[in-house]
Amino acid sequence: MNKIRRMDYINRFFKYTSLVILAILQFYVITGCKHERCNDPSNPNCSNYDPNYGKPSAAFTMRQSMKPFGWQDKEEEIAEFCDTIVACNSGVLFTAKEENALRYEWTIGNDNRIFRTREVALRFDDFLKDSTNIWKPIPVKLKVVKIPKAPRNPADSVYISERTLVFANEFLWNGTFEGYFENEPNKKRVLTWDYTKGYTWTIPKEKSYMSIPYDVEGIYLFGFPQADTLRIELQRILEKSFPNFESYKQRKWKMDETTRIADNQVMMMSSGITYFHAYAQPSRDGKHKVRLEYRYQTQQNGKETTFVFNGVKLK
Repeated sequence: MNKIRRMDYINRFFKYTSLVILAILQFYVITGCKHERCNDPSNPNCSNYDPNYGKPSAAFTMRQSMKPFGWQDKEEEIAEFCDTIVACNSGVLFTAKEENALRYEWTIGNDNRIFRTREVALRFDDFLKDSTNIWKPIPVKLKVVKIPKAPRNPADSVYISERTLVFANEFLWNGTFEGYFENEPNKKRVLTWDYTKGYTWTIPKEKSYMSIPYDVEGIYLFGFPQADTLRIELQRILEKSFPNFESYKQRKWKMDETTRIADNQVMMMSSGITYFHAYAQPSRDGKHKVRLEYRYQTQQNGKETTFVFNGVKLK
């Protein structure tokens, strides 16, 4: 009898234990299914959570056009997306960030046309013939229509962005700057470079491949650690450099490798500078911040040393 009673207790124990385990499993299965069925992109607990849900996605970029309409080789290196563009280059490429939209509608300035492509390339030559249009804002409006994804409201499929385009008559990165090199943080320096002003110097007979002296034209860099005056020749150094990029905020060039390695006159023409990248950030008080990175070699095809300068624009 006692044996039967013990067996009855054991059977009841396993029965109740099984029911508890089953209830726990059902709880997890049910809650798990609820999580899978969660379809609210604004809810962080849902599997389809979208941190950008409800935010406008129709922003667009504008960039200066060169060669024409697109100057960047590697976008992450030299692309400059900004609203202010140098007036000496009148071409502009407008690009909507939203890809594969149902419809694009651009309205630009006083142009009564509506442009319906993701990218729009325009020239503003006639606009810039009037000097009073320099620094005059040009309104740019983009409307993007997308196919909404459930459970979003159809109204969420329409996005509108508005910005202004401005043509400037200055280069922020060009001029005279006061600051410090990273390798000598306690020594203040004043550096000057002007890529809009040319100088002429002579390659001597003993350095000339023609066995006679001849003149070259280029630009001067003043106040650099390597010498009071560094020279960068235009035709064979700057024009052959790649990338060779100039905009409102920055100037970048890298000497052609063949020229750097094989040209016997390269040191006479470049004073050892093989790479130059000045990047400026505008400031309301006119003291624009500049970061200059350049590479320097002491002999042809020699070791290149990188120098970084940070300063503010004086004039």
